[in-house]
Amino acid sequence: MNITYCDADGTFLFSRHNDGIKPGLRQVGREYVYDPANASYHWARHMTNRLNGVDYDFYISESSIYLGKSLSGLSQVVLSTGARYSTVLSREHLMPFVTVAMIENGGLIFEKENGFWKKDMGWYEALSHERRILWEFNDMLSGKYGMVPDIAGRTTMIRYRQRDNVLRIDDIISEVVIPDELQLTYNLGHLDFIPKSSGKHNAKSYFESKYASVTSAAVGDDWNDAVLLSNVDYPILMGNAPDALKEIGEAGNWLIVGKNFNGIGQALRHLIARFG
Repeated sequence: MNITYCDADGTFLFSRHNDGIKPGLRQVGREYVYDPANASYHWARHMTNRLNGVDYDFYISESSIYLGKSLSGLSQVVLSTGARYSTVLSREHLMPFVTVAMIENGGLIFEKENGFWKKDMGWYEALSHERRILWEFNDMLSGKYGMVPDIAGRTTMIRYRQRDNVLRIDDIISEVVIPDELQLTYNLGHLDFIPKSSGKHNAKSYFESKYASVTSAAVGDDWNDAVLLSNVDYPILMGNAPDALKEIGEAGNWLIVGKNFNGIGQALRHLIARFG
C-alpha cells in the first residue's frame, strides 16, 4: 500500500493573506492568479473562509488538482493538517482526491465512505484521557493568565494566536509547566497544544497499522510536519518552509522543492514518478 500524507495550507492551498497570491481574471469556477514567489501565473480554484471575523482567500492550482487525481490512482492521499473539521468540510471540493483526513494535528482521523466522512472512534477514544488534561490546561491558561484560545469547533487541539492575546504568548509559555500528557507544536506562527499521543506521526502509525506493508511519502511546510517527514520513506519539504526546518531537511536528505504552486507541482510529479 502506498500512502501519501499532505498538509493543506502552505502545501496545496495558498492565500493572499499568507502567501501574497494576487487575484486576476475570473471565469466561471476558476481564476487566473499571480504567484509572487515564482513570478508566475496559474489557473486556480478559489474559495473564501471567514474565520473569527476575518476573510481568507485560498487558491489551489488546477494543475495541482489534476496531479493530485493522478497521484490518487497510485497512492492513497491523506490530508494531514492542523485544521478543524468544519474547515476541512468547506474545502473538500478543492481536493477531491483526498480520501482520509487527519485533522487537528493528528488528533482526529476521518475516512470518507460513500461520500461521507466517518470518524475513527478507536483513535478518538484512545486519546480521551489526554484530551481531558488538554482542556483542564486550557482552563488554567485562560483563568490564570487570561489567554484567549482559538477553540471554536476543535476537540483535540487548542490553538493560541498571537493577535488574540495582549501578553506575549512565548513569555507565558516559558513560565508554565506543560503537563506530561501534552505536547506543543508550531503552525503558521501559532502555538498548538495537542495530546502527546497524537501528532501527525502518531496518527500515521495508527492508520498504517491496518496494512501489512506500507510505502509512505509526505509533503509539508511547517514545524508541525517535521516529525511526520522524519518518519516516511519519501519526505518532501516545501520551499516556503522556515529556514531552520529546511536546514533539518537538508541534513536528513529530504527533497526540498520550490515555493507555492510550482513547489507542490514538483512534489506531486516526483511522487507520481516514484509510485508509477
